[in-house]
Amino acid sequence: MVQHFEIVIYTAGTQDYAEAIIAQLSLQNYISRLLHRDHCVRACETSITKDLSIVGTNFAKMIFIDDAVQNTKQHPQNSLLVSRFTGDVTDCWLSMISPFLVKLAECADFRSVSCKFDLFLLGYDLPMESCVEGVKLSKEIKSKSENTRMTWKLIKDESCLDELGDEGITSSARGIFNRGV
Repeated sequence: MVQHFEIVIYTAGTQDYAEAIIAQLSLQNYISRLLHRDHCVRACETSITKDLSIVGTNFAKMIFIDDAVQNTKQHPQNSLLVSRFTGDVTDCWLSMISPFLVKLAECADFRSVSCKFDLFLLGYDLPMESCVEGVKLSKEIKSKSENTRMTWKLIKDESCLDELGDEGITSSARGIFNRGV
């Protein structure tokens, strides 16, 4: 992805922990910045969240991939919620979304990442402009999604989809997963 994007790691973990993981995975040459727990914002007395404004101001060119729904609520147009990594060596979420990210890099405006991901999953071309108003899937697209026989056996944990509202992040994907195709 470094060929297409500037990679910033933003973790709720400590700086020492994040640096150790990055070193263990030999990712130093691919990451432009590391933001850690000290850069997070206190959401309430018992929780913290991530503020994307610390990353930059060009939200049209920002994708925020996270596994915690509370972190995606502040910037939903830039967010893509993925399944939590639990150490399973067969976890393929990032590999699965890589073709989408490469295609998204061609867009002038990445927002709404979730709507564009839905369109990508359904086999539609991505709109090159912004969808910031929250594009609703048309009847034609909904019809296609109901008739699409996709196999998503790579995804082991769909629990991240349970917390999403009606608008959701990857609402079409949730429909495909729930039908078990």
